[in-house]
Amino acid sequence: MTKVYGGCSGFDISMESSRCIHVPTDRDLCLGRISECRFISRRDACPEAGGITFCLTFPAVREYLKISNRDESGP
Repeated sequence: MTKVYGGCSGFDISMESSRCIHVPTDRDLCLGRISECRFISRRDACPEAGGITFCLTFPAVREYLKISNRDESGP
């Protein structure tokens, strides 16, 4: 649904994910808090175990880029 909304609204959305190595199947659950995870002892170890990255791409507006259509090769 979000991808469709992005397309209609003029931006692109993409997602890349890797499942946490400590919850390998659909039957395993992440507790949602690093402090409650029995597998993680350091806060920075959680993102190393898996995660999701969302990317929103907005097209640049021609006026903001100051793109000129004139020929720059001559005077």
